[in-house]
Amino acid sequence: MNGNAETKTGIGRFVAGSFRLQGRDFWILALVVAGVWAAMQTLFGIVWFFSKDPETLSLGIPGLVAFIAACLLGILTAAGRFSVEFAVGIHMSRTRREMLLSGVLLSLATNAVMLATAAALNGIWGLAFGRMDGAKDVLAMLPAWGWAAALYVPAAAGMTSGGIVMRFGRRGFWFLYAVFMVCMLGPGIVDYDMPAAGGAMLLTVLPYVLPCCAVFMAALGTVLLRNVSVTE
Repeated sequence: MNGNAETKTGIGRFVAGSFRLQGRDFWILALVVAGVWAAMQTLFGIVWFFSKDPETLSLGIPGLVAFIAACLLGILTAAGRFSVEFAVGIHMSRTRREMLLSGVLLSLATNAVMLATAAALNGIWGLAFGRMDGAKDVLAMLPAWGWAAALYVPAAAGMTSGGIVMRFGRRGFWFLYAVFMVCMLGPGIVDYDMPAAGGAMLLTVLPYVLPCCAVFMAALGTVLLRNVSVTE
């Protein structure tokens, strides 16, 4: 009993120390998201200045782009935690359990900060332009389960990505790159118009499919990271 209590205390102290050590990174990533939003807002402002088309400012696109940037950064930072930082921690005599737990909690906290930043900036847009004729807050249309998925899916995807890179090295990296490019370019290449009924069905099943996918990715990443060799 005492041994288990000491182990839990040690893990808790390590996780708390990890948050203190990487706390500054939260704000750096929040600033990156804010920079993306500001750049898009400036771009749309320039377009409006020359075109005088109110629609360029009335759709809230900068907030949506900031939200997408937060999700992508969430995947990248989580992948870094579960590859480079994971290996460094193991070499510094930390246990795999400690590295996995701290990585998950740090990734979720990082995603929460970035998403909160995107939401706050979108709120600023709403105060400035939300009362324009035909204004549509695109980001506000995202349901609650979508925000929740943006919190945990990037963490799970980054965990799997880190495990694949740790296990398969360069081949794993190029595999992930190929998957990313297919996801980014595939819809444009296929150019498939989904029927309205199909879109409604997709929105119905996504709240259940996304958590299942996240659990699968997290489980796969855990298996890979618990068994991968980091001695080299």
